[in-house]
Amino acid sequence: MLRAARILVVSETIKEASETADVLRSRGFDVRAAAGDGALAELLASRRPDVVLFDDTGAVANDNVMMLADAVRETQLWRELPFIVLGEDDDGPPSGDAALLVDHLSDSALPAELDHRIRAVARLSVMRAEVRRRAETLRQLELPVSFDVKPPTFVNSPRILIIGAGRGALKIQNAYGANASFIGAPVTNLAIDILETEQVDAAVIDATARPETAQDALETLRRIATWTILPVVVIVDDDARTAAFHEVGAGDVCRLDSCNERLMARLQLLMREYRYARSMQAVFRDDRHIPSCGTNGLATRAFAVAHLMTLVDSCDRQGDAVSLIAVAVDDAAGADKVVNAFASTLTRMVRGEDMGARLDERLFLLLLPGTDEDVARVVRDRIERVLGTTDFGFTEDGMNITAQVRMSLASYRAGDTAESLLARTLEGLD
Repeated sequence: MLRAARILVVSETIKEASETADVLRSRGFDVRAAAGDGALAELLASRRPDVVLFDDTGAVANDNVMMLADAVRETQLWRELPFIVLGEDDDGPPSGDAALLVDHLSDSALPAELDHRIRAVARLSVMRAEVRRRAETLRQLELPVSFDVKPPTFVNSPRILIIGAGRGALKIQNAYGANASFIGAPVTNLAIDILETEQVDAAVIDATARPETAQDALETLRRIATWTILPVVVIVDDDARTAAFHEVGAGDVCRLDSCNERLMARLQLLMREYRYARSMQAVFRDDRHIPSCGTNGLATRAFAVAHLMTLVDSCDRQGDAVSLIAVAVDDAAGADKVVNAFASTLTRMVRGEDMGARLDERLFLLLLPGTDEDVARVVRDRIERVLGTTDFGFTEDGMNITAQVRMSLASYRAGDTAESLLARTLEGLD
């Protein structure tokens, strides 16, 4: 879960940009509108956007994109920020360096479609920033940086899961032919079984025969945390349910009569993003790159404090957000078992880019980059419920060990240092 993504909408006129901004604002985004030189000023401001949306629906296609791209192409901004182009060209990402994290959507894209794509690329942006920050912290501590996340690349010979059986299933197979391998799952339960044992690059849901069942299948996938970022493209007979599929998390919705090239281009872009996300998640899951407490995967106090300094510096420079959750375990007898259970809880309940640390024997800290206090409160309440109802083993007398925990949270405020933010978090435990 993230704070509301910050969106910069750029268009030919401020009026056009403001109209698109109003639509996105109604869906919970933090949006600013700009045109001309004002767009560059917004990009260079300390409060940096998470995603830049070029609205070219009222202008000559891509004029604004190229004008701004020429100004920022050689800067770090171009390598850091995701760009979405809303206009006539919806065949896929442009070539060259602009293809790092640039998406093209049709000028008829629905608000729900924009919503899903913005959230997806904003999450990638947060993950990528955290990978860079971890490397920065390691260098500051003069420790080796043992990971290197490569930019997204073309996915050759993808593995695609097809859910459902009908004309949509035939369309995707005809589109890719021998250039992809397919796994068929006529029903949702089988699809879940396959996903638990097989690594796929994307799922295609055939909604041509039974759209209600197809929507249920998509909703089921999106309720399972493991597959919230799995690329899912839905193939439909008509546009009647397009908005509904986007609302429940479709990466794209393609009509049965759309050209094969468009279907392949959309799948290719989503699969590139997915492999990129997986490569970053592999960094987060591999606790060997950070100093940790034993085998539980929790960072040491020294590394957590050093990394918090990096996170706070990012807040100062880029207007980012970070929240901390402290957990104090009062049951000394079960502390060792609780620490391992807490590490496991973090793995199941928070994002990979979040970091858990052990500050002392019975005091733990969770660092949540890109997270404001409202979202952190939801995370805290969820963890508290799980810890409060979990048995962590048995005492010598055969009694269940349950954790007696106290929790507190604090979020970055302007002027905070790492020390003041940590102190305010720990004070909440008293």
